[in-house]
Amino acid sequence: MNKNNSLFEKRSFALEKIIKEKIKDSNLPNESDNIINEIKNLMIKKNILHENEINSKIYNIKNKLNSVFEIDNSKGSFFKYDKKNIEDVKRIEGHPIFEEIFINFLFKSEELLIAEIIRKKHSKEPLHENHDHKTLSILTKGKLKLIIDNKEFIAGKGDLWIYKPGNHHSIEALEDSSELSIKFPPVKTW
Repeated sequence: MNKNNSLFEKRSFALEKIIKEKIKDSNLPNESDNIINEIKNLMIKKNILHENEINSKIYNIKNKLNSVFEIDNSKGSFFKYDKKNIEDVKRIEGHPIFEEIFINFLFKSEELLIAEIIRKKHSKEPLHENHDHKTLSILTKGKLKLIIDNKEFIAGKGDLWIYKPGNHHSIEALEDSSELSIKFPPVKTW
Protein backbone atom coordinates (compact mmCIF):
# COMPACT_ATOMS: atom_id res chain seq x y z
CA MET A 1 0.00 0.00 0.00
CA ASN A 2 1.41 3.38 -1.04
CA LYS A 3 1.51 5.75 1.94
CA ASN A 4 2.72 8.76 -0.11
CA ASN A 5 -0.15 11.18 0.38
CA SER A 6 -0.39 13.29 -2.76
CA LEU A 7 -4.08 13.83 -1.91
CA PHE A 8 -3.03 15.84 1.16
CA GLU A 9 -0.86 18.02 -1.06
CA LYS A 10 -3.68 18.49 -3.60
CA ARG A 11 -6.12 19.41 -0.83
CA SER A 12 -3.56 21.83 0.64
CA PHE A 13 -3.25 23.58 -2.72
CA ALA A 14 -7.06 23.71 -3.07
CA LEU A 15 -7.26 25.27 0.39
CA GLU A 16 -4.54 27.73 -0.60
CA LYS A 17 -6.64 28.81 -3.60
CA ILE A 18 -9.70 29.36 -1.40
CA ILE A 19 -7.69 31.31 1.19
CA LYS A 20 -6.09 33.51 -1.49
CA GLU A 21 -9.58 34.36 -2.77
CA LYS A 22 -10.89 35.16 0.73
CA ILE A 23 -7.80 36.83 2.25
CA LYS A 24 -6.37 39.10 -0.41
CA ASP A 25 -3.16 40.03 1.45
CA SER A 26 -1.97 36.42 1.79
CA ASN A 27 1.34 35.40 0.24
CA LEU A 28 1.34 31.64 0.56
CA PRO A 29 4.37 29.42 -0.18
CA ASN A 30 4.42 26.53 -2.65
CA GLU A 31 4.86 23.45 -0.44
CA SER A 32 1.86 21.86 1.29
CA ASP A 33 3.25 21.96 4.86
CA ASN A 34 4.35 25.58 4.42
CA ILE A 35 0.94 26.46 2.97
CA ILE A 36 -0.80 24.96 6.00
CA ASN A 37 1.49 26.82 8.42
CA GLU A 38 0.95 30.13 6.62
CA ILE A 39 -2.83 29.61 6.57
CA LYS A 40 -2.68 28.83 10.29
CA ASN A 41 -0.73 32.03 10.97
CA LEU A 42 -3.16 34.12 8.89
CA MET A 43 -6.17 32.68 10.73
CA ILE A 44 -4.60 33.45 14.11
CA LYS A 45 -3.53 36.95 13.00
CA LYS A 46 -7.04 37.75 11.67
CA ASN A 47 -8.70 36.22 14.78
CA ILE A 48 -10.63 33.71 12.68
CA LEU A 49 -9.78 30.75 14.95
CA HIS A 50 -7.63 30.11 18.01
CA GLU A 51 -4.41 28.12 17.57
CA ASN A 52 -5.74 25.07 19.48
CA GLU A 53 -8.84 24.92 17.27
CA ILE A 54 -6.69 25.18 14.14
CA ASN A 55 -4.30 22.46 15.32
CA SER A 56 -7.25 20.19 16.08
CA LYS A 57 -8.80 20.83 12.65
CA ILE A 58 -5.47 20.24 10.86
CA TYR A 59 -5.02 16.98 12.76
CA ASN A 60 -8.56 15.85 11.82
CA ILE A 61 -8.06 16.81 8.16
CA LYS A 62 -4.75 14.94 7.95
CA ASN A 63 -6.31 11.86 9.55
CA LYS A 64 -9.27 11.93 7.18
CA LEU A 65 -6.99 12.37 4.17
CA ASN A 66 -4.85 9.48 5.36
CA SER A 67 -7.94 7.31 5.93
CA VAL A 68 -8.20 6.48 2.23
CA PHE A 69 -4.80 4.84 2.54
CA GLU A 70 -6.04 2.76 5.48
CA ILE A 71 -8.37 1.05 3.03
CA ASP A 72 -6.23 -1.67 1.55
CA ASN A 73 -6.24 -2.10 -2.18
CA SER A 74 -8.61 -4.90 -3.18
CA LYS A 75 -6.88 -8.09 -4.25
CA GLY A 76 -8.15 -10.64 -6.74
CA SER A 77 -10.49 -10.61 -9.71
CA PHE A 78 -13.91 -11.35 -8.19
CA PHE A 79 -15.57 -9.58 -5.27
CA LYS A 80 -18.71 -10.83 -3.55
CA TYR A 81 -21.21 -8.10 -2.60
CA ASP A 82 -21.01 -7.54 1.14
CA LYS A 83 -22.85 -5.02 3.32
CA LYS A 84 -20.33 -5.26 6.19
CA ASN A 85 -18.48 -2.16 4.98
CA ILE A 86 -21.49 0.20 5.18
CA GLU A 87 -20.73 3.48 6.96
CA ASP A 88 -23.22 6.09 8.13
CA VAL A 89 -22.09 9.35 6.52
CA LYS A 90 -22.07 12.55 8.58
CA ARG A 91 -20.04 14.82 6.27
CA ILE A 92 -19.18 14.94 2.56
CA GLU A 93 -16.18 16.98 1.43
CA GLY A 94 -16.21 18.47 4.94
CA HIS A 95 -19.86 19.61 4.76
CA PRO A 96 -22.55 18.19 7.08
CA ILE A 97 -25.28 16.18 5.38
CA PHE A 98 -28.99 16.08 6.15
CA GLU A 99 -30.82 12.83 6.96
CA GLU A 100 -29.54 9.35 6.18
CA ILE A 101 -26.80 8.63 3.66
CA PHE A 102 -24.76 5.42 3.83
CA ILE A 103 -21.70 4.31 1.88
CA ASN A 104 -20.81 0.69 1.20
CA PHE A 105 -17.15 0.50 0.19
CA LEU A 106 -16.83 -2.09 -2.62
CA PHE A 107 -13.38 -1.83 -4.21
CA LYS A 108 -10.18 0.24 -4.10
CA SER A 109 -7.04 0.23 -6.23
CA GLU A 110 -4.25 2.75 -6.79
CA GLU A 111 -6.36 4.28 -9.58
CA LEU A 112 -9.96 4.29 -8.31
CA LEU A 113 -12.43 3.69 -5.52
CA ILE A 114 -15.88 2.14 -6.07
CA ALA A 115 -18.66 2.53 -3.53
CA GLU A 116 -22.40 2.01 -3.30
CA ILE A 117 -24.14 5.10 -1.93
CA ILE A 118 -27.50 4.45 -0.28
CA ARG A 119 -29.75 7.47 0.27
CA LYS A 120 -32.99 7.53 2.25
CA LYS A 121 -35.82 9.69 0.90
CA HIS A 122 -35.28 13.39 1.76
CA SER A 123 -31.56 12.92 2.47
CA LYS A 124 -29.56 15.80 1.12
CA GLU A 125 -25.96 16.72 0.39
CA PRO A 126 -25.20 20.44 0.57
CA LEU A 127 -23.69 22.20 -2.42
CA HIS A 128 -19.96 21.39 -2.53
CA GLU A 129 -17.19 20.78 -5.05
CA ASN A 130 -14.61 18.13 -5.88
CA HIS A 131 -11.19 19.75 -5.64
CA ASP A 132 -8.93 16.90 -6.66
CA HIS A 133 -10.87 14.02 -8.21
CA LYS A 134 -13.59 13.00 -10.63
CA THR A 135 -16.70 11.08 -9.63
CA LEU A 136 -18.76 9.01 -12.05
CA SER A 137 -22.09 7.70 -10.72
CA ILE A 138 -24.96 5.61 -12.04
CA LEU A 139 -28.33 5.40 -10.29
CA THR A 140 -29.31 1.76 -9.69
CA LYS A 141 -32.53 2.41 -7.73
CA GLY A 142 -34.77 5.35 -6.88
CA LYS A 143 -34.95 8.97 -7.95
CA LEU A 144 -32.60 11.89 -7.22
CA LYS A 145 -32.56 15.64 -7.80
CA LEU A 146 -29.05 16.67 -8.86
CA ILE A 147 -27.67 20.16 -9.12
CA ILE A 148 -24.45 20.38 -11.12
CA ASP A 149 -23.04 23.88 -11.71
CA ASN A 150 -26.45 25.55 -11.25
CA LYS A 151 -28.25 23.11 -13.60
CA GLU A 152 -30.95 20.86 -12.15
CA PHE A 153 -31.43 17.25 -13.27
CA ILE A 154 -33.86 14.56 -12.16
CA ALA A 155 -32.11 11.18 -12.25
CA GLY A 156 -33.92 7.86 -12.54
CA LYS A 157 -32.69 4.28 -12.56
CA GLY A 158 -29.91 3.86 -15.14
CA ASP A 159 -29.05 7.57 -15.41
CA LEU A 160 -25.36 8.46 -15.19
CA TRP A 161 -23.55 11.67 -14.21
CA ILE A 162 -20.01 12.87 -13.68
CA TYR A 163 -18.49 15.50 -11.41
CA LYS A 164 -15.19 16.94 -12.54
CA PRO A 165 -12.82 18.97 -10.34
CA GLY A 166 -14.35 22.41 -9.88
CA ASN A 167 -17.97 21.30 -10.47
CA HIS A 168 -20.30 22.54 -7.73
CA HIS A 169 -22.93 19.90 -7.02
CA SER A 170 -25.55 18.66 -4.57
CA ILE A 171 -28.00 15.76 -4.38
CA GLU A 172 -31.42 15.34 -2.80
CA ALA A 173 -33.10 11.92 -2.65
CA LEU A 174 -36.67 12.16 -3.93
CA GLU A 175 -37.11 8.43 -3.16
CA ASP A 176 -35.05 5.82 -1.32
CA SER A 177 -32.15 5.48 -3.75
CA SER A 178 -28.94 3.63 -4.44
CA GLU A 179 -26.09 4.56 -6.77
CA LEU A 180 -22.78 3.08 -7.82
CA SER A 181 -20.06 5.74 -7.52
CA ILE A 182 -16.53 5.58 -8.92
CA LYS A 183 -13.93 8.09 -7.67
CA PHE A 184 -10.65 8.56 -9.47
CA PRO A 185 -8.08 8.98 -8.10
CA PRO A 186 -9.36 7.06 -5.04
CA VAL A 187 -10.51 9.68 -2.54
CA LYS A 188 -12.45 9.06 0.65
CA THR A 189 -14.64 12.15 0.91
CA TRP A 190 -16.90 11.02 3.74
